[in-house]
Amino acid sequence: MKILVLMMAWLTATSGLSAPKKAEETFTLSSLLSSFVGDPGSYGKYAVYKKDVKIPVSKGEDAAVYAPSLDGGKSMVPMGQFPLVVVLPGFGATFTYYEDMIQHLVSWGFVAIGIDFVHSSDHGASAKQAQQTIDWALTLANPAAAIIDPAKIAVAGHSMGGKIAVYASAGESNPKYPAIQFPGDPRIKVIIAWDPVDGGPPCIVSDGEGPGRCRGYAVLPDNIRRSRAKLLIFGGITGDPTGITCTPAGRTHADFFAAAASSALHVDFPGSGHADWLNQKQYFGLLPKVANVICGSRPTSDPGRVQALARRTQVAWLLKYLGGVGGLDPYLTGALIRADCAKDGLCRVESKLLD
Repeated sequence: MKILVLMMAWLTATSGLSAPKKAEETFTLSSLLSSFVGDPGSYGKYAVYKKDVKIPVSKGEDAAVYAPSLDGGKSMVPMGQFPLVVVLPGFGATFTYYEDMIQHLVSWGFVAIGIDFVHSSDHGASAKQAQQTIDWALTLANPAAAIIDPAKIAVAGHSMGGKIAVYASAGESNPKYPAIQFPGDPRIKVIIAWDPVDGGPPCIVSDGEGPGRCRGYAVLPDNIRRSRAKLLIFGGITGDPTGITCTPAGRTHADFFAAAASSALHVDFPGSGHADWLNQKQYFGLLPKVANVICGSRPTSDPGRVQALARRTQVAWLLKYLGGVGGLDPYLTGALIRADCAKDGLCRVESKLLD
């Protein structure tokens, strides 16, 4: 992905946030959910307010706060209690590449914080950075702190970011690496993993703690079993581990689902490319196409359909497990999602330990 970033650096266009439809006069998530109707795949009642911030973690992380807005995005709502979703990018990517996903979540009454990793090759440090971001989000340094419900926190991530989301929740206790052990974060109640990958290039598990070591320790199969977060796992094409691929067999979404010890939903898009989770119009649409080539993906599914179904599913998952909303199973495991998956073999759904 770093190669990709260099290839794209000369392009000056960036994808902006298009405002969702104007919100109604609603100030709390609970009041929004009490009258829940319609399709969670459509935009919710809120516009999106965005503020770039610098979070004082390690060297300082580039980040942005996205909050529900009642005035077309000019300001955030003045009061209320909304769940928090921290968004983690894939290796070499930036959180702005996922603003299409972020915007949709915020329109449904969630506060989101997108971050960039300070040490992307040190997965333990990145997991602790995600935990420290939650710490910061609940302090007055965060302009949206007053409207966040600290009991309702989720982390979403793509590729390496999906792994880090699990790692932050589960922690590290491998006795072989005592120097990097750290506790998991029980505040993380929900995880959304967009085509997660456990380690692999460019990180290599290695002994020692010397400078320059790449500490990409695995979350599979042991660490993930300590997480009690509700796991929503999306996936796509699994690559040949002997070739050039971002998704080597044995380390991908299916393996995350198989190893999960908590409630988990797995939505597999077998024709989806690894970069289909990025903004599809980023850099004139070149970014996801070039990234799929670099990752060895040859997608056959329409990324628009993939993202549309994923957006609907993840909002339903968050509303169910953070909002306590009933009646959403058709969007998760029932007739609606299965009918959409059946069209042209777009996807398949499996679940375990759901309550």
